[in-house]
Amino acid sequence: MPRSGTRRWMGELAWILLLVLALSGVALAQDEGFDLEEEGGFEIEDTAKGNQQAYKEVTNLESEIELGFFYNSSDDQLFGNYNGFLDDRFYALGNVDIWRRNLHDWGDDYSVRLRGQNLGLDSRWAGAEFGRQGRYGVFFEYDQLPVFRSETTESFFLGLGTPSLTLPMPWTPGNNGTQMTDLDANLRSYDVESQRKRWSGGGSLEFTEEFGLDVRYDYETKKGNKLSAAMMGLSGGNPRSVVVPQPLDYRTQQLDAMFRYVGDDAQFSLGYYGSGFDNGNNFFEWENPYLPQATWNPTAGYNCTADGSPFPGLEPAGCGMGRKATAPDNWFHQILASGGYDLPHRSRVTLSTAFGWMLQDDDFQPYSVNSALTATTQAGAPTDGTDLAALPRLSLDGEIFTTVLDFRVASKPIDKLNLDLGYRFDNRDNNTPQDLYVRIRADSEDQNPADPAVVANDQARFNLPYSYRQHKVDADAGYRIWRRTDLTLGYEWKMTERDHQEVEKLQENTIGAILTSQPTSFFGTRMSYGHSWRNGNDYVGNRPFVEGNTPLVIAGDAASCLGSGLIPADECPFENHPLLRKSYLANRERDEFKFSFSIVPREDTTLALYVNYMDEDYEDSEVGVTNVRNWGPGIDLSYTPCERLSTHTFYSYQDFRTMQNGWSFTGTGAMFTQVTDPDRRWSSTDQDRTHTVGVGFDLGILPGRLDFGADYLFARSNGQIDLTVGPALTAGAPYPDSTSTQHNASVYATYQFTENISMRIGYLFAYFKQSDWAVDGLDPDSLSCSTNACVIGSGRDSEGYTANVVSWSLTYRFW
Repeated sequence: MPRSGTRRWMGELAWILLLVLALSGVALAQDEGFDLEEEGGFEIEDTAKGNQQAYKEVTNLESEIELGFFYNSSDDQLFGNYNGFLDDRFYALGNVDIWRRNLHDWGDDYSVRLRGQNLGLDSRWAGAEFGRQGRYGVFFEYDQLPVFRSETTESFFLGLGTPSLTLPMPWTPGNNGTQMTDLDANLRSYDVESQRKRWSGGGSLEFTEEFGLDVRYDYETKKGNKLSAAMMGLSGGNPRSVVVPQPLDYRTQQLDAMFRYVGDDAQFSLGYYGSGFDNGNNFFEWENPYLPQATWNPTAGYNCTADGSPFPGLEPAGCGMGRKATAPDNWFHQILASGGYDLPHRSRVTLSTAFGWMLQDDDFQPYSVNSALTATTQAGAPTDGTDLAALPRLSLDGEIFTTVLDFRVASKPIDKLNLDLGYRFDNRDNNTPQDLYVRIRADSEDQNPADPAVVANDQARFNLPYSYRQHKVDADAGYRIWRRTDLTLGYEWKMTERDHQEVEKLQENTIGAILTSQPTSFFGTRMSYGHSWRNGNDYVGNRPFVEGNTPLVIAGDAASCLGSGLIPADECPFENHPLLRKSYLANRERDEFKFSFSIVPREDTTLALYVNYMDEDYEDSEVGVTNVRNWGPGIDLSYTPCERLSTHTFYSYQDFRTMQNGWSFTGTGAMFTQVTDPDRRWSSTDQDRTHTVGVGFDLGILPGRLDFGADYLFARSNGQIDLTVGPALTAGAPYPDSTSTQHNASVYATYQFTENISMRIGYLFAYFKQSDWAVDGLDPDSLSCSTNACVIGSGRDSEGYTANVVSWSLTYRFW
């Protein structure tokens, strides 16, 4: 019978106490002067033993074993994120790092290393290495990382943690959560969490002094869940959705092998890198808790029949179901080659190349899991008798080829001058077949039964195989203008070409300068400034829309657009507002400045100041991001008044601001009037400010015996959204600020019993609180639903914690 949680941690505590008593006995024995004959002891009384100890210290690195316990008072998941302190209980504390060299009977060039960190926690890491210097080496590693996102989430579905979510019975459907009278009674909490585990192994082999081989293999799993949207509906104007846990079952393999040559003047390497991803869940599905809407096919709702009437238990199989495909299985292969050669006049040339290919042929999911919906077999489609016959092919047959070429020349023709010139070519050639997919939108409608070649509505879309090409040239020249003062000037040109996007060619130029100086031993400074400007050819906002839709759709939309007489012909038809400019494609100017200096006014004091500033201006963007600014100063101070006491403190401030303009319009008959109405404009400013302060000290109370230290960290951030709307729009309630506050205080004391054995006691107080208006105070059914749209949330709140962690350990060091 499985042990209870209490019995489990009591067993762990008993094991810990046994180790503590054993190590304490060793510590007291050595502290009282007992003569320990074990190898590695420090009670050496004669010259022969002293010589033996000196030999060990030279030929072996210091090894260390630390054993003890943690006690954690918090059971908040957020505090346990990444570290594994999830429950209120004791945890084993275990760290080990053991080196052995020149083993007695193995020769003078063998070495073994065993390492482990956080062995008593879910964030543990362990590794082992064995090798012979200049001949070969092998290693093994294990890494585990817990990720905890939320413990306040709720759901009424059955089958949580599986790919198939079903409704509890009985169930009363509705148009929103309030009408679903069985919702609250069936709510159950669940944790949003995942666990990553990685096993790694590999080694190196030296054939000669010049030739060698390195190999590494990684196998990683990720299991758990994440929040996702289970949606039904036809468009953004009439959806019904539920926030649900999507199960994760990922497996990733990576192989990295490199053959290398290292000569006096030339170096060369040839390698292979491969990555494979396998998803244990190709989809997840759910039963629709909503009644069908007027715009849906009746069979898309709860307990549907052919005539749309609700008869529980008599609905057609698969009716009222929704399904979402998850990340597909895929492979990536890459061949890499690089080399370098030393030229005369202190110059060097290097060349690196990489050729890769990505493959993805995972079977498609059907257009809909709802078998009551109509899907028409397409001409020329695979007819294998499955529900995939309505698709133009059984899988994407995705194929992307990548090419990277990097060439550099570095030279120092005279002592004061450094020159660096480089060229990089990066190509992503997407050879994925392009087909017409006549969608069934969110499992809520019949597929258009017309011939896909002439389909005239936006259910039909061509997939767009995006490709990418980039050329980059950069040059730097550095010169020592006076003693310990260097000035570097740089220039970079970058040209990017993209397929199926609003801008086909985008050029960016950057000029910059860096000044570093340390005129004296107690003063140093570094300043850098960069200015870049990015310009593209004509921005064609409707290019993806035109290339992704059928000619009949484009012709019909263009006729309506031109018929309005309000939109210029070159902007018809459109999907996004004609004035919208996407930030990564828009013309932009950027200025970036960094400054830091450090000063040592006295031998016991060091002061460092710094400031970073960045400003991006999208002056040609009337709709979209218009400005981004980020700046932050900081100061670090350390003071060591005496050999036994050192102190430190710091402060930093971060201010990040984004400004954007928008234009509100709908897809109704009034769309063209709304698109041209300046009173429907809006603008917003998003600003995040963060203050961080830290202070600490280390004190040697008894030199060589007793040390004491403390650290304190305070951080507070505030996020603010200011929204201004035009006269034709209704201004809602202002957005509340999002805030977070953090306090971390820790103290420790170490006592050195002997040169081998020490004891450490520590205490950590951690406090974190946040507020987020997007989730706080929202029960699953508390979101207001409009006539056409509704969301049943997860009930997740902003989470915080107050934690107290006590640690105690004994450390044994030896050679």
